[in-house]
Amino acid sequence: MTYSIRPLQSDGFAAAYELAWDTFTVSLSEHYTAEGRESFHSFLYSGDIEDMYMTGNFVMYGCFSEDDLIGVGGLMKNCHISLLFVAPEYQRRGIGRLLAEKMISAAASAGCDSVTLNAAPDAVGFYKAIGFEETDMERISDGILYIPMKYHLQKKHGLFGFLRSFGQCSGTD
Repeated sequence: MTYSIRPLQSDGFAAAYELAWDTFTVSLSEHYTAEGRESFHSFLYSGDIEDMYMTGNFVMYGCFSEDDLIGVGGLMKNCHISLLFVAPEYQRRGIGRLLAEKMISAAASAGCDSVTLNAAPDAVGFYKAIGFEETDMERISDGILYIPMKYHLQKKHGLFGFLRSFGQCSGTD
């Protein structure tokens, strides 16, 4: 199957938030306290993401199957991935990898020498499989449990290197 990844405009954010929240609720929320669930909900719906987008500090990517949004990823200007969710019925098909690689490639093009993220404990294996390394022990902040991770661009791809293409996805910047 062929998927397309493209940056979302602010009018596509509501669908991205819904996908992220629904996926979080189905796949992850049982591992979080009420405070953690509320904290994540607030992050999605507070308007902070739109503010970062409007000031050029955030890009939201959507992965589509035909016209259906099936995955989302958010990259902050400081080379930090802040969202990566794939609809449960599309998981284990390489979509998370495609979104991560798109954001890593965008970070490399922007001159970043590494990309960071805070992984949910259940996602650490996925991130390790695509080249991220744990940088610290498990932490909790605002009820959200996470493991800080980093992808070293210079070591793996050179300063402005690009990632290999799987031939499954066409993307536009």
